[in-house]
Amino acid sequence: MGGFRRLEGAAQVAATVKGTVRAPQPEATARFQDLHVELANGTPAITAVNGRLHYANRRVDLQGIRGEIGYGPFEVSGFAAAPADEPIQVDVRTKGEYLLLARGDGMRMRANMDLALRGTWPDTRQMFQVFEEF
Repeated sequence: MGGFRRLEGAAQVAATVKGTVRAPQPEATARFQDLHVELANGTPAITAVNGRLHYANRRVDLQGIRGEIGYGPFEVSGFAAAPADEPIQVDVRTKGEYLLLARGDGMRMRANMDLALRGTWPDTRQMFQVFEEF
């Protein structure tokens, strides 16, 4: 059924907590290098993923995330933020070229993409915006 067939690469996490016990201010950075993710369902592997996630002030920034799907390059950028007493804000963009979406007996399906996820959560009615169809 689900799960990973293969998951490898290097990750490094650094975290600190400043502030007071009543008002902690956590900050963390996760860097990953040459990640390879292959799901058990047989979908094309996501490979050569490098980048960084940075968390501070209730916000996660996606920084320099790049990789490949079937030797087609992609990149992800943006952020998700959860300001106190406000809806979660999301602004994430994924761009890729010649990405391998599926393969079978003598068949390969590839596509270019430029997708954005913008808006507030849980109001998803206008979060999805497609810049370029396949």
